[in-house]
This record gives sequence, C-alpha cells and structure tokens, in this order.
Amino acid sequence: MAQGEPSSQEAAYGKSVSDLRRLLANLDPPLSPRTVSGIADTDYLMRSIRKEFGLLSQDEALEILSIAQAEHIFERLDDRVIRFNYGSAEVYPGFQFDRSTRTVFRVITQLLYLRQGNFTSLGLACWLCSPSGYFDGARPVDFLDQESRVLGAARSHYQARW
Repeated sequence: MAQGEPSSQEAAYGKSVSDLRRLLANLDPPLSPRTVSGIADTDYLMRSIRKEFGLLSQDEALEILSIAQAEHIFERLDDRVIRFNYGSAEVYPGFQFDRSTRTVFRVITQLLYLRQGNFTSLGLACWLCSPSGYFDGARPVDFLDQESRVLGAARSHYQARW
C-alpha cells in the first residue's frame, strides 16, 4: 500500500458510506436521522449477536433442543422461544438455548410472558444483549441463569412510568 492510500478496511468503509448516502438520497419520503440511526444501531447489534451467539434457523434450533422437525413442535414452542424476522429469514437467537441441557433457559419463557404486547421479540433480544444499568453496565444475557435478577430488571425496565 502506497503512502496516503486508504487501507482495504478504510476503502470498504468509504464504499459503505457512499452506498448508504446514495440509498438515503433516493428514499421518498425520506427517513428521519433518528430512524436511520435506530436501524443502524439494531443492525450493528444483530451482527454482534450473530457473531457471539448465532442467529439460528428453525432446523438449527430444533437440533440444539434434540427435537425432530415437526411444525406442531414450533407451534408449542411459540410462546417459549424468542424468534423474529431479520433480513429475509426467521431467526432464533442462540443465547436463549442452554446447550448443556438442550433446553431453553426458563427465564426466556418468563420474559416472553411478561412481554405480552409491551415489546417485540426483536426488542427483547436487543434489551438482553445491550449494556444495562440494572446490571452495572453488563448485559442481561450474561445472567440468564439468575432468573429473579433478570426478571426484576425486565419488570423495572419495561414497566417504568415516565
């Protein structure tokens, strides 16, 4: 690389910025900066979740749970697992599965029950994987084995009145 030339990472970043600007310029109606920022933040977090825990397909989730694929199984699991559409696929965040016992962490089912229309599954995944003041800056996902602590934090977070 010659002096003054951008590195391959800098060049890729520059191309991404250019592509994004071109896309935003052609949107009608335009998106607000807050909306664009929210989309970018969510995408960044989803990439982090995919890298650390995996965003699994239905077949991959069933394999972890040692369940033969059958549509009625996921109808039963519907209120017991976090799943949402991301990109063009339905995904199951890998953090919710205790691979040693081949089960879903119990707290996940309780969080989904608590959710009941207050927030989306994607929102729950984002909350679980983001630093939280309830955990002194740590992420709730790192405490899934401490059910009462995670549930208490979720209740406080989602039922707060401003």
